This record gives sequence, structure tokens and C-alpha cells, in this order.
Amino acid sequence: MILNSKYNDFIFKFPPNFFTKEIIDKYDPFIKRLKMPYNNLVDYMNFTVQSVSWPSISTEVVEQFSDHGIRYFPGGWNLQMYTSKELIVTFKTTESYINYFVMYDLLEYYWKINRNKDSISHLPSFHLMLLDRYGYLLVTFQYDYIVFFGLSELELSYASNVPEFRTFTASFKADVVKTIREYDNFGKIKV
Repeated sequence: MILNSKYNDFIFKFPPNFFTKEIIDKYDPFIKRLKMPYNNLVDYMNFTVQSVSWPSISTEVVEQFSDHGIRYFPGGWNLQMYTSKELIVTFKTTESYINYFVMYDLLEYYWKINRNKDSISHLPSFHLMLLDRYGYLLVTFQYDYIVFFGLSELELSYASNVPEFRTFTASFKADVVKTIREYDNFGKIKV
């Protein structure tokens, strides 16, 4: 038996309300001028997503010393407390680095509004969906109460005049990550 080694059986999309109206209005003229037809800014940004880095899972281990040596126990009962809820999304750079500056403006916008308010504003929830080899939905990870906290560097160079594939990353953290297993509906839902 040969196992399927495809690593692109996932769907990650920003929701329609992910970007603010100000950012959408600002970049809409650029999106409309592109050769590839995009419905809107969210459609364009979803198209430029290349990969998603999902963090490893590790929990705390409690050590107890006894006469017979060290004994180990699981550390606590809430797995949500111990697991990293960070998600790193990699984008391909595109014409005029539009997608980089969309993310830059989004980061700047959310940090500015949170600085001037008593209550914290989070980004809208998004989903990471994993599919089987036939395109059926297996598991959905729902990220809630998201904070956008990092944007990687963008390398600009006069020495590079050959078209090449470059990327940048955006880093997000969520307060809650819900795991929605689709096993009960297995074979009934196709994305």
C-alpha cells in the first residue's frame, strides 16, 4: 500500500469580514487593476496564502520523587492551557508587494484601535480545515479571539532582477482553538 504524501489537503481562508472597510477601500483600486480577476481584497489575500505553520503540541509533566525513583504525571487537566495557539501564515509576495502592505496596514490598524480603547478588540475568527485525499472535510480548527502580533521582514534588492518566488509571514495567536471533528459526518460533507 502506498500512502498519500500530498501536503496541500487543507483549506485556510480569511473570513469576509477579516479586513476593515478602510483597508478594503484603500486597496480596491489596486486589486481591480490586476490581470487575474479577484472578486475583492479577501479573495486576493486568500489566493496569496502559501502555507500555514501549525505549532507542535507539548504539555507540562509533573515529577514526583519517591523511594523507587522519579515518577511522572500529566501536568493539569486543561490541554488548552498548555498548547500553543499560535498560527503562522506564509504568503507569496505579489505585484508591488500589495499583500504585504495590506497585512502591514491591518497590523497597524488593530494595534492603534486597541491602544485607544479600554476593551480589547480581536480579529474575526478564522478556520483551518484538513481534508482527506478525496476532498472530504475531516477536522476543522476554529481560532477565536485572535491577536495579530507579527509580520516578517520584506527583502527589497536592486541586485535581484530575475523573477523569483519570495514569501513573507504573518503571525497570529488565539485565546481559544476549538477542534471540530467531522467524523460523525464522514463522507457527507465535501468542501
